[in-house]
Amino acid sequence: MILNHPLNQHLFQSHQHLDRILNQHLNQSQQQNYQHLDRILTKHLNQNLQQNYQHLNWILNHPLNQHLHQNLQHQGKIQNHHLNQSQHQKHQHLDMILNHPLNQHLFQSHQHLDRILNQHLNQSQQQNYQHLDRILTQHLNQNLQQNY
Repeated sequence: MILNHPLNQHLFQSHQHLDRILNQHLNQSQQQNYQHLDRILTKHLNQNLQQNYQHLNWILNHPLNQHLHQNLQHQGKIQNHHLNQSQHQKHQHLDMILNHPLNQHLFQSHQHLDRILNQHLNQSQQQNYQHLDRILTQHLNQNLQQNY
């Protein structure tokens, strides 16, 4: 009878409503934080990738590589071997660029920022729930005391 009392029902409904509001606010906040973080990281990664591609283009268009390509057209099968070696070296160089500590550091920073953001949001959400729980518990206790 006490638990089904209209005042208690109203408190439970208020609790649910506050939960919905809190979740909506946290989701919006989390989404904005992720979008902001994503913009920053995408900008850095795009700049870095663009520089890497420019460097790779410079290597591929270097006169020595152009000269090798012309020789291959002229000398056929013999020069194919050199082209394969050159392509292999270019591939190794590209791997070296992509595995460069600066690029690795950017990816690790992205993961680290994700962890920090998740940890911060979880702590914030937990504190909000604890605060909300204290308020609602206080109201329920007062109400139960009055009902008794």
